[in-house]
Amino acid sequence: KQCRTDQFHCYSGECIPLHLACNTHPDCLDSSDEGPARCSSSCTDNGGCPQSCLPTPRGPVCQCLPGYNLFSSAGTSLCLDNDECALLSSCSQHCTNTKGSYKCTCAPGYTEEGGHCRAGGEPPKLLYAVHNNINGVMMRPGSSYRVDMELTSHAVPIKSFDYSPTSQEFYWTSPALGVIGRYNVDTGVEYKNEVWMSGIDRPDQVVVDWITGNVYFSQQSSNTITVCSKTQRYAQCSHLFTVPVNTITLMEVDPREGRMFVAGFSRVLTGYPRGAIYPYSMDGEHVENAEVIGAPKTGIPSGLVLDNMNKRVFWADLTSRDISVCSYEGRSCQVVTTSSQRHPNFLAFYESKLYWLTGAQGLLHAYDIVSKETQARYITNL
Repeated sequence: KQCRTDQFHCYSGECIPLHLACNTHPDCLDSSDEGPARCSSSCTDNGGCPQSCLPTPRGPVCQCLPGYNLFSSAGTSLCLDNDECALLSSCSQHCTNTKGSYKCTCAPGYTEEGGHCRAGGEPPKLLYAVHNNINGVMMRPGSSYRVDMELTSHAVPIKSFDYSPTSQEFYWTSPALGVIGRYNVDTGVEYKNEVWMSGIDRPDQVVVDWITGNVYFSQQSSNTITVCSKTQRYAQCSHLFTVPVNTITLMEVDPREGRMFVAGFSRVLTGYPRGAIYPYSMDGEHVENAEVIGAPKTGIPSGLVLDNMNKRVFWADLTSRDISVCSYEGRSCQVVTTSSQRHPNFLAFYESKLYWLTGAQGLLHAYDIVSKETQARYITNL
């Protein structure tokens, strides 16, 4: 039988907690955990340990204080600092590693609460498209979710949408009508909902650069990304780049960093779909030293969201139900959590929580990356 490093292996076969050895009381069935001569001398000169020494009848056992890991080099025991900031669950925003510990801090406008960063102002809204509406779910802690309709395209089904906080405008796509619509939430605007661009062959995903006002979109059955800028009443568009997949499923941009992430997949005749997330600059160039994200373990990316504060990419996989994360450069990748329901989609991130939807009935999941707790409740009018 193998014992853990924090246990003592009795000659009689059982494992006991390490601190019970040499406590002047036999805890092993054969009393092999005691031995007055060896116990009294095994930790002389701290047993050669860098921090803590625990005596046993077989000699000293070195242990490290919390925040340190035990290593051995050339027969010498070392206690090296553990970098807690490498763990996703340490802090929701800024993490500073210290000797034996770490410190969490928050960006301006946030309040630090035990590793969490709470935003000031009004409660957030989770926005999602359903049929011809974009709805907003008011996320009030400890109460039922309230669903408000943010905009309607009337009889036009909405495929995707994005919001520009600087212009206070929604951009949305309708593949059936071949249009990109624009909706201004400013009540003083005379025409709140309008066709921004028409005559597009099945527009699919749309994102907006809220710094320049440029609009990027993809088209169904195409792997090309198009960028448009509108001067006066006319939009000037150009094909920006092509993605090495058959189907583009999602797009996200970080205008401050000049980054764009495009998710998609290709069908394989003799196997499962193969998907990934591709990093680009917002002018369509490959990002130097950045790796393709999610390949080869991703099937169909069904959710994509950015943590702009920590420069992380989260994505959901329709085939595995996994929700994973990588850095913007495609490194430090790991599975964050696995959805309890099939087909996770509409991934969102706020403060330290990931949100996603599953099922036709609109089950909303929330996973806190700091506390590692998951909650789920239904949105009634999905």
